[in-house]
Amino acid sequence: MALNSALKMSLATLVIGLAALCRAAAPETDSHPIVIGERYELHSQATGETRSYFVHRPEDYDLSSARYPVLVVLDGAGDFQLASTTADLLADAGRIPSLLVVGIPNTDRNRDMIPLVPGSGSENFLKFLATELIPKIDRDFRTQPYRILVGHSYGSLFGLYALMQAPQVFKGYILASPTLERENRALPKTVASFLEQQKDLAASIYVTTADEGGEFLSGNWELSADLQTLASRDPHLSFTYRRYPEESHGTVTLKSVYDGLEFIFDGWPVPDAFALYEQGGLAAIDKHYAALSSRFGFPVAVPAGVLLSPAFSLYRQKRVAEAEQVILHTLELHPNDVSTLLTAGRLYFDRGDTAKATQYLTKALLLAPQARSMGVDYAALKLDPRQVLRPVTVPAGELQKCVGAYGLTVPVVQILRRGAKLFAVIADQENELTAESDTQFYFTGGEEVITFDRDAHGQVVGLELQDREVKLARLK
Repeated sequence: MALNSALKMSLATLVIGLAALCRAAAPETDSHPIVIGERYELHSQATGETRSYFVHRPEDYDLSSARYPVLVVLDGAGDFQLASTTADLLADAGRIPSLLVVGIPNTDRNRDMIPLVPGSGSENFLKFLATELIPKIDRDFRTQPYRILVGHSYGSLFGLYALMQAPQVFKGYILASPTLERENRALPKTVASFLEQQKDLAASIYVTTADEGGEFLSGNWELSADLQTLASRDPHLSFTYRRYPEESHGTVTLKSVYDGLEFIFDGWPVPDAFALYEQGGLAAIDKHYAALSSRFGFPVAVPAGVLLSPAFSLYRQKRVAEAEQVILHTLELHPNDVSTLLTAGRLYFDRGDTAKATQYLTKALLLAPQARSMGVDYAALKLDPRQVLRPVTVPAGELQKCVGAYGLTVPVVQILRRGAKLFAVIADQENELTAESDTQFYFTGGEEVITFDRDAHGQVVGLELQDREVKLARLK
């Protein structure tokens, strides 16, 4: 007892000492929260309660007019953060599209998640998702009609239930360690029987298990065998099962979400654009992205970088006419892409076509004043960037009209004035602006151009970021 008391006293002293040390070492500078998402509430008629939900928006959401597929994450209190950061990581690497992530914390997990048992609330919970929450998400945010459901353990049982009861709501399913044992053991046959009766049901299903064994594992093997058989006969149904024996039931979700998103968006990145071009030219690349658009149900544009890759390879192989064709096709799709304009300028400079070289390089300068094409002698073209840009002096009164906050719904660009200079603050980064006119400015040290929109009375009502191709309203 004396030893235990002494140990408790020592631990208490350590805790108090550490707390004092942390207070003493606290930084004096102001801190700012790092926000991963926002919490909302919605009263549900279906479940008879007020439900909260979390929303994580892609990094470029407020600087874009794009729409996004939706990742719906059950067990939101625990899995929302890992799903959001995983989705951002893969999107930043170009392996999946950017996603809007919605997390749903539990109120009564067993009631909502365990279907087809006495007293189950899965029917009402699904009704809440399908008829209340998702329509509100679609109204409040810019979404695409493609949704993925992430469930773990009992949440995966609910995912299987949603697949059978409302297959139109979700097109992708990431189901980590479904608890297929005891009273849930019959669910695999129920799912297989349902899918056998469906025709042209488009769905991608990714099922995982961890180090579980016994009836839990055998139930998932049975489910996987049935789904694999069905997927082999139906081109609209894709399925993969993966076991992670190094993970536990509690840790399997992270790898499941990472690998599941890559499975669902398989083909999103083109691993070798030049090889694809060699198979069938530009038509093969266009066909690949047309197939993605058809599969996901929303337009998927061919990225400029995917087209430039074969253009570079063709040029290195002295297939200049083909390289020119690819570059011009890229500019048809992306007329303001600076990299493509610089590439076109280099191609025509090398060919001795000074008029076209000057045309494309001048446009690139106007869009990105700091951009230069490597290997081009601007002096030989008599193209002086200082003459193209020609900074002007704008009266202080006209500068002051530009000062304010701009955004689509929330402020994302802040325009400040210090003396005879304007500054743009985006994501806590301050950029000095150089004036080309009283409405157009470029980032003095960057590759962005801002054009201010004025109304008939000369008042500034918005701005356009040319590189991001987005127009923002002036917020009051």
